[in-house]
Amino acid sequence: MSVDNCKSKEKAWKSKLRESKKEVKRLKKCLEEVRASRDGWKEKYKQVREEQKGKRSKNALDSGFRPRRHHYDLSTLILVLHLIRYGGMSFRCCVHCLRCMYESLGIADRVPSHVSVRNWVLKQGYSMLKAAKDVGKEGRWAIIVDESITVGKQRLLVVLGLELGAWQFDRGISLQDVVVLHISRREEWKGPAVKAVLEEACKGRQVVQAVSDGGRNLVNAFGLWNMPYFSDCTHRIANILKKYLKINGDFINMNAQITTYRREWKLGKKAPWRPPAVRGHSRFLNVFVLIDWVEKIIKTDKELLAEVYEDCQWIFQNLSFFQALIQ
Repeated sequence: MSVDNCKSKEKAWKSKLRESKKEVKRLKKCLEEVRASRDGWKEKYKQVREEQKGKRSKNALDSGFRPRRHHYDLSTLILVLHLIRYGGMSFRCCVHCLRCMYESLGIADRVPSHVSVRNWVLKQGYSMLKAAKDVGKEGRWAIIVDESITVGKQRLLVVLGLELGAWQFDRGISLQDVVVLHISRREEWKGPAVKAVLEEACKGRQVVQAVSDGGRNLVNAFGLWNMPYFSDCTHRIANILKKYLKINGDFINMNAQITTYRREWKLGKKAPWRPPAVRGHSRFLNVFVLIDWVEKIIKTDKELLAEVYEDCQWIFQNLSFFQALIQ
């Protein structure tokens, strides 16, 4: 190998070494800048966090007591449970209501998720079950049985008792009218297992009738127990409506139009006439809110926007069908 080639290679390596040293120096400088920036943001985060803590302690509706293993104070739990119990709100509606209230009052506090709200409701059921031990057993009772609520892969069997002498048939049943007689869960509830639970839960009470949504396992359990059974009116009416309406062209068109309006009327001038939300699986169970919406459109036809009136022509063209639904 010639001396010139060796010198040229040595020169190239020295050049690469100089470049690599420059790159290492540049990267070290960048690392120092990143660390300084990180430390600066950490300090800002700590300051903001301290300010938020100050706002919480100053503004939040804090009772000063937080239940064990809970992230939220007791006043928040009680407020949410009252919204459900007396306000008849859904879990997600409670979350939205709480967020609006916090925004309006300038409260810088966390808002629970609908999953947390659901867990609180389940725990309230166990609390009511414990309180039921102090309730008297005299009088004639009706029981309301349900096992449609799921907890993971298991189904929750709930038995409520209604003392008929203390309740008049002049209004709907509310939570304060009933006593929680039993709550338990398992992956599958068959008739004999439900019967055994009912016998134990109702021991010492004169039960004269049972009410449920008509599930076969529950009806089977009532038969084994020789207990008069009644289907609750909401499910009963929903099943009757489903039988006659699921193949009705006007009703199918109504659901299709309402789905479209729910999507397209979120914002703008048409928003005040937007139809209510209904889950697909409970279309017939909650059909009444849809009929109320149709009735609102019919009654306010002269007050509707021209665009809304034009979109809802299918209602006025089939007025006899929708009047029958309203009746």
